[in-house]
Amino acid sequence: LAAAMWTRPHLLALDEPTNYLDKETLNALVRAIKAFKGAVLTISHNHNFVSEVSSERWSLDGGRVTVVAKDKDSAAAPPDDELVGAAAAGSED
Repeated sequence: LAAAMWTRPHLLALDEPTNYLDKETLNALVRAIKAFKGAVLTISHNHNFVSEVSSERWSLDGGRVTVVAKDKDSAAAPPDDELVGAAAAGSED
C-alpha cells in the first residue's frame, strides 16, 4: 500500500515485465522505462528487451551472478533457459 502512495519512486523492480504483452504494449513499456528518471532493475528471459532498456546486464547461472558489459554488437543472445537481469539508470534531464 505504501508503494502505491509513493509518487516519485527512485527504483523500479520489475520481474518478467514482458510476459503476456503484445508488441505495441511492449514498445510502450520500453519507452516508459527509458523515460523514467530513476533506476530500474528488471529480470527477464527476453534478451531483446533487456538489450533495449539496460545499461548493463547481469547473468545468473549456476547460482553465480556475472556482470556483463553492454555491447549489442558482440553479445549473442543467451540460451532460452538463462535468466537475465538488467540494471538501467534513467536520464537526468
